[in-house]
Amino acid sequence: MNIKMDGKSALDYFSTFSRASLGMLGVWPEPTRKNENLSKFLFIITFTFTFLSAVLPQAIRLIQIWGNLDLISQILSTAELPFTVALIKMIVLLYNKEKMSNLLLSFINNWNKTINCQHLNIMLKAGKSGRKISFLCIFMGLLTVHARIPQILFLNFDIWRRNDVDANFTLYIEAYFPYDWNYSPVFEITCFIQYVGTFLATVAYTGTDGFFSQIAYHLSGQYHILRLRLLDLVNKTENIKSWIEFDNQLNGIIQNHEHINRCIQILESTFNFMFVVQLLACSLQFCVQGYVLILYTTRESTKSVLFDVSFIVTYLIYQIGNFYIYCYLAEMLQSESLKFAQSAYNCQWYKLPPKKVKFLLFIMQRGRKPVAITAGKFCVLNLALFGRILRTSLGYLSVLITMNKRT
Repeated sequence: MNIKMDGKSALDYFSTFSRASLGMLGVWPEPTRKNENLSKFLFIITFTFTFLSAVLPQAIRLIQIWGNLDLISQILSTAELPFTVALIKMIVLLYNKEKMSNLLLSFINNWNKTINCQHLNIMLKAGKSGRKISFLCIFMGLLTVHARIPQILFLNFDIWRRNDVDANFTLYIEAYFPYDWNYSPVFEITCFIQYVGTFLATVAYTGTDGFFSQIAYHLSGQYHILRLRLLDLVNKTENIKSWIEFDNQLNGIIQNHEHINRCIQILESTFNFMFVVQLLACSLQFCVQGYVLILYTTRESTKSVLFDVSFIVTYLIYQIGNFYIYCYLAEMLQSESLKFAQSAYNCQWYKLPPKKVKFLLFIMQRGRKPVAITAGKFCVLNLALFGRILRTSLGYLSVLITMNKRT
């Protein structure tokens, strides 16, 4: 499939889902930097609404029920941890908006360059993969938000049916509000406000994931193209008219290599704080969600067990899948960085004069320290880290179960 796109069209198409999500929140890094005032207004409104409707009420409720392990677990697992991470993501993206704009400009410039059909197909494949991952992240997030609705409807159905004024409604998320909400229609309005706050937090959480996925896949495709250019240059020296032309082309490859590395450094410097917060939150959240799942399946009252289990399983899949995607993409970038250095060794370097071979030695030496996406500069994101986080969460889970048995 050979489709020629200009850079702006490619960006608009492949980043459709993440751009719509982050644009709604005012944190999409528009390369042209238009409508900055509107973006700031949207950020202030969405951030304030999410904080006041979801994060702050849950934090107050958490203090009120401190000591009740079951309620604490439910509050932390359903909203407080992921919503706090979502707000941090919004702040980080807003603070680094200019750097992210430069990354998108690089994306556009890569597409605007004259490239052959093989390189175009690589970029198309990378763009489509990033688009699919973006859609998957956002879809799973919104599915989790709406999986809560049947659970709440079922829990409150009898109260609506009997019109029992003395019964206690169950909110969309457990929280404290400084007014009496336990009667219609105030209860329904409060639930709707919580739903909107949850929706916005989820959009921030998943839109950031989709944005990272799109950039990571694009940079991975650029590494692949660079590797092919190096192999073609060295293996087909008979097509080179002079060694000056060879030097110029090799110089262009090295400069592009450094440019890609700089882009990854920008990506890493923007996301590394976000990742360390998410890593800590996920370590605790996987464990707490597992504990809540055990509560739902073992408690005596099984009235809504089907809806409860469906919701928490969907939530677990969403959270684990999101963190897996981050680790997978980070390892993919590291692997592509290593493959580029390896290609310098795999090419037919023995055809070159000794002076030219020295340039390839520099490329191989540079590849001994591949690029890496880290969590707060403390640890490198990869699939091995993902496995360690799951094992750690299971260890925490066993502690919670033991504490629950003793109480």
